[in-house]
Amino acid sequence: MEQHSSGGNFLLRTNGEAWVALEEAYLTEGTTYDWKYVLHGLEQSPSIQFCGLPQFPHRVVQGEAYGQLTTPFYSGQVYFEINGIKFETYIYPDDRKMTEEQYALMLSDILQEASICFEYSNIEAGIEVDQHSRELSLAQWSYIEASFPSLAVMIWNVIERPVRVLQSCDQQMRRDRVRTVDARTLAWMERNRGRGVVGTIPEKVKSSTREDSYNTYENKLLKRWLVDLRHLLKMYAKATQGEHAVRAEAYADKVGYWLQNPFFKQVAPYQGLIRISQVFRKHPVYRQCYQWFDRLYKHGNEQIGMSYRYPLRETFALYEIWCYMQIIKIFREKGLLQDSGRGYIERQGKAFSFTLRSIMRVS
Repeated sequence: MEQHSSGGNFLLRTNGEAWVALEEAYLTEGTTYDWKYVLHGLEQSPSIQFCGLPQFPHRVVQGEAYGQLTTPFYSGQVYFEINGIKFETYIYPDDRKMTEEQYALMLSDILQEASICFEYSNIEAGIEVDQHSRELSLAQWSYIEASFPSLAVMIWNVIERPVRVLQSCDQQMRRDRVRTVDARTLAWMERNRGRGVVGTIPEKVKSSTREDSYNTYENKLLKRWLVDLRHLLKMYAKATQGEHAVRAEAYADKVGYWLQNPFFKQVAPYQGLIRISQVFRKHPVYRQCYQWFDRLYKHGNEQIGMSYRYPLRETFALYEIWCYMQIIKIFREKGLLQDSGRGYIERQGKAFSFTLRSIMRVS
């Protein structure tokens, strides 16, 4: 009898929809699915694992085993293992989930409206508005906290599989150890003919060897970025207090640990002008590193202050702030804000507090 495919026997559905085979299922993150496994003949209860976790059937009815599973809250490649056979599938992101572009747009709207708020609150403070800046800012710190784990993955991928080039160098070696003879070696031997004790070829010959070198432009630039990042994190550790300072110091120590790796020790930091090479354009890991550090310094918008207590890495908190700013914007555009003598932004030391109180003027 022909052996049945375990993948074809495993079916999925959601919200009472039609059953579909595993190969045709469209899985989204954070979703509960009903699954069904069709038993054949005297086949025992199936052994099913999803993302490394066993899935046990809730019931077995008329040769069919039924159960439920919930996809994790992340997207990417995952695996099913059915009766010892591994099947690859993909979890797609939830359409309701905020994307990185939406996160950046909401943050930009908040900072843009915040700069106008200062005008109404009669607060004199130096506010820099520059798309590319190396100044400390809440937006930059939020970016570092949100994306530092992904940077760690990129750096370790570079350390494990860095790009390298073949470099040739001339050195003196015994003539029996010469592997390749090129035009430069022949010219040297011709000039030094007869200097050997025995025969016409000297005992030691000047020849060129080719060795792998990691001291490429991309690796040198990456080390320069990491050195700058460690210095930047040290500045955040000094400029902030409490939990932020502890995390900034921990991030700086992590970057220092990367720089102590033998790979980076044999690479010199790049000192010249930065250009986009073909490796940064085409290599998947190096391209991501370039994009990460390029975005790092594109947070030169309005700086509200590092003592601001809202954790912007939590999207619900950012959404609440964004909604508040949209209300302020509507009132401002309709001329319903009170005079600047009773503003709704107050300075408290190095921080600014936002208060929604009596901001509307009844006409």
